[in-house]
Amino acid sequence: MFASSRFNPLIGRARRVIRRSQAQAAGAIGARGRRVVRRRLATSADGASKSKDGERSPLYEFMWRERRPLGGANLTAVCLHASMVLNGLALANTDMLLLRATSLASSLFLGAFQYFRPQPSWTPLRWNAVFLSINAFMTVKLLIDYYEADHMPDEMNLLYRHGHFCHTFSKVQFNRFFKLGRRRELAKGEVIMRAGQPQTKLYYTERGECTAMANRREVGNILSHRFVGEISFLQYLKNSKPGAGVSPCDSRARASATVIAKKGGVIWEWDHEDLTRLLLEEMDISNAFQSYCAFDLGMKLMAVNDQKTGLSTYLQAKVTTVAKNVGNKNEREEGERDQADKVGN
Repeated sequence: MFASSRFNPLIGRARRVIRRSQAQAAGAIGARGRRVVRRRLATSADGASKSKDGERSPLYEFMWRERRPLGGANLTAVCLHASMVLNGLALANTDMLLLRATSLASSLFLGAFQYFRPQPSWTPLRWNAVFLSINAFMTVKLLIDYYEADHMPDEMNLLYRHGHFCHTFSKVQFNRFFKLGRRRELAKGEVIMRAGQPQTKLYYTERGECTAMANRREVGNILSHRFVGEISFLQYLKNSKPGAGVSPCDSRARASATVIAKKGGVIWEWDHEDLTRLLLEEMDISNAFQSYCAFDLGMKLMAVNDQKTGLSTYLQAKVTTVAKNVGNKNEREEGERDQADKVGN
């Protein structure tokens, strides 16, 4: 008891000393840590705008110099406003190439503004660089598509004009659509599709003439620059869309007529699965194709009406000719009878 009561004040004093030294050490570390943080912030703030000797770089001074023609504004503020204006123009543009080009320029101006701030925003700058790279890649891809469309072979340019694809397809869409197809020769008498059989291909007659037959009777002719089997493909495309609820085995439509090549020529063919994948990924090409199918169907109906009109005109002329001949024959017979009666009298 005596020993413990004697050393209690010493123990308490030791504890107070230890606590005081710990507090001083923590304060020193905290102060040092705060100084390090302030030094790093200062370095990051001036790293892009100062040279090695610690002074502002000429480019920084150039960007932040106030200019009278701009109303006292500096080029950094101009970069920000230009970025916002270009971003608005990109959102209001419907042409994909111009949209990406204006978006690319907007990202460049925004990156310049973020870099030349008194304290650069490094995280937004890194993300801006990522999006800028993606946009630049897609822009280059579009430029390649435009170049290929402008330098198509002569036969493809003729097909684009004579097939009236210019009504619904742009040259880029037309080139991508036909790059997926296969061009081949069509022999006379070749059966393109048979009635009642599932269809796996879409056809387009570049040159030649086909005959459509149903129940062993000819129901019409398919001339050059017309699709064959588009109704079956549109049904397959509809059933292949997400949420259609139709299995792939049941999605293929069957041909309603047998199509036979009446003359030799050139034909294009597309596989249903490959073309469906393209149209589901590229909605602009899908809209152009479906619009052209409506135009193509209208041209086919006009051709059928012309055939019927020509047939009815031919039959009418034939009937008129026969009627005239019968009338002339009756008149001759009546004249002969009158003469016979006169002679008898």
